[in-house]
Amino acid sequence: MRHLLTFLKELKDHYVVLGSTGPWLFIKLKFSKKAACISIELDRYEHEIYLRPATSDVTTFKQVLIDQEYNFSSQRTPKTIIDAGANVGYTSVYFARKYPDVQIYSFEPELSNFNLLRKNTSQYKNITPVRAAIWKENGYITLINPGHGHWGFRTSDSNDRSSTETIGQVRSLSIAQILNDYNIEHLDVLKIDVEGSEKEIFEDCKDWINRVGIILVELHDRLKDGCSKSFYNATNDFGTQISKGDNVFIFRKDYAPDKER
Repeated sequence: MRHLLTFLKELKDHYVVLGSTGPWLFIKLKFSKKAACISIELDRYEHEIYLRPATSDVTTFKQVLIDQEYNFSSQRTPKTIIDAGANVGYTSVYFARKYPDVQIYSFEPELSNFNLLRKNTSQYKNITPVRAAIWKENGYITLINPGHGHWGFRTSDSNDRSSTETIGQVRSLSIAQILNDYNIEHLDVLKIDVEGSEKEIFEDCKDWINRVGIILVELHDRLKDGCSKSFYNATNDFGTQISKGDNVFIFRKDYAPDKER
């Protein structure tokens, strides 16, 4: 039953994003297991946006660019954003359009996603794509594919071998290292969707957490116990919290929307 509901949701998302040809294209590619990449022109966006039908790209596109799940208001206009777990770049593109003067650093470890991230952001001079995983420390970490689609790749240290497929080693960077590498004294927004690695990242964040104004996070306790505990322990001196879809938005006082202050 769960698989049928997932199938029907994907079918509906393809219709919403691609119109009447979307469901047909989804079924054709889903069962033939062929790969395809198409471009879409979206109102209010100057440049074409690319996606792979019959993959999680379509649902992500709908969530971010149509439903605008990362839309929020703030007393301070962001000047710097880190997009950790950028996938194919839709969130980065969304923020680049919303805040034309912002500088965005987009991090994605999986190669096929990163290649599409780079393609989607190539026309945006204020987006810097980087192939790396965000982790608690610098070095290399194992990338795994649990079989949940292009949005479900996870990183794994030596204590977590729950994968169905090991892809290989990828570079890992800490938030502190990124702030130093790009001379970011204060980070306005940290968007983080890293499939459970937020547990370790927020367990060891004392070197950088006080330099962040807003955090947008998807918590993955269903994948790894302790994600929420780690996050909320690290952010207990933040103020306003808003939940939107699968995401939690948490603001320091000087960033909080008017109605939340």
